[in-house]
Amino acid sequence: MDNIIKFEDLINSNLIVEAIYEGGPKDNISADSISKLLKCENMGGFRILGSKKTQNYKLCGIYTDLVNTDWPDMIEKESGMFIYYGDNRSHGRELHDTPKGGNQLLIFSFEQLHLGNRKVVPPFFVFSKSGIRRDVVFQGIAVPGHPEVNENEDLIAIWKLKEGKRFQNYKSVFTILDVATIKQEWIADIQMGNAFTPNAPKEWIQWVQTGLYKPLTAERSVEHRSKIEQIPTSPIRLAIVETIIEYFKSHPKGNMLLRNVQQF
Repeated sequence: MDNIIKFEDLINSNLIVEAIYEGGPKDNISADSISKLLKCENMGGFRILGSKKTQNYKLCGIYTDLVNTDWPDMIEKESGMFIYYGDNRSHGRELHDTPKGGNQLLIFSFEQLHLGNRKVVPPFFVFSKSGIRRDVVFQGIAVPGHPEVNENEDLIAIWKLKEGKRFQNYKSVFTILDVATIKQEWIADIQMGNAFTPNAPKEWIQWVQTGLYKPLTAERSVEHRSKIEQIPTSPIRLAIVETIIEYFKSHPKGNMLLRNVQQF
């Protein structure tokens, strides 16, 4: 069973990887769950807490639906790599001139990463769409860069074409750290302006202090259907199997193939 956190409990909830956080009952921004969890903005792909004007970023919630073919955000769960596209998604604006300030945050974070000034880079909390109303799935805490990607490739400005007009946007690469649970107490610490407390995940502290990444990697399990699960359960599926058997009766290796089919 999925771990589903009720909307009314979000304000005091920890962030647990792969847990579902329920959206509110209304179909408007008041139903947003990410802002309840992080005390940040309640709209857009970048949900920033802190000052954009002075670049004093405290944290950022990142939201992705993972299904946009034009902007194919992707989480590689085997390697802990998270690929995310910026917020300049239409023509007529300069690359960094976005209303929500997401691309400004990206260039700031990656520049500071490359300068070795990781202490001013805010933690990024990644959420994806669950498929049900405004519910979201917590995917983990992320930091810019990845051990398999060099600094010339972790943030790239790419050209796109929309309605016959060209424009640029960022493609960024993050690492989701090997942290299973984020304490709500740490979110409160960050909100008060101090991320470096005993409540902070040690993996995040290690990255800030040393630049070493500890990605959240997951080995894909091999899943085989049982014999019972492979038996057709409807007349249509049974007819498909019978058609396959009939077709291969005249195949040069039909007897061998049919014996393999009949074993199941």
